[in-house]
Amino acid sequence: MSMILIRRVAGLATLVLLAACVQRAPADLPVVPGLQVDPLVHEFLGGRGVRFIRATAKLTNRGGDSTRFTLATCPLVIHAYAGDAGQRRLAWTSTQVHHVCPDVLRRFQLAPGDSAVVEDTYAVDTASATGLGAGRYMFSVSIIFLDPSATSPEYPAGTLLISR
Repeated sequence: MSMILIRRVAGLATLVLLAACVQRAPADLPVVPGLQVDPLVHEFLGGRGVRFIRATAKLTNRGGDSTRFTLATCPLVIHAYAGDAGQRRLAWTSTQVHHVCPDVLRRFQLAPGDSAVVEDTYAVDTASATGLGAGRYMFSVSIIFLDPSATSPEYPAGTLLISR
């Protein structure tokens, strides 16, 4: 009986943690002091007519001192919302997709004014198979930091029209 209760509590904790990561937060709330995040999501056509969604995030040190941070091997989480700004609903997130990431930690040290770009790409067909149907979506991007250990707020990253 107690093992079932422990599993249920652990399951609830996972749901609360997932909800905390998916909720939008103000884009001016930096996880790393002085770090400015400029994200963009766009669609492009690859070889053999395969369409892809690519998220990029330019990370710029706007502080007065050097900053250090380490990103997860899959550092970006992409969120797609359907509906207008007042009644949007989460339609898809990249956490729903099995995605192979390089087994290399990305450590950064940025001097004031320096920047780095991180990106991640998903095939539209793969995203469609996990819930992203045809339509117009507002995208946002979160960044998973290992040091400091945190997930950033969601940064608005643009709108895309996904077609079949």
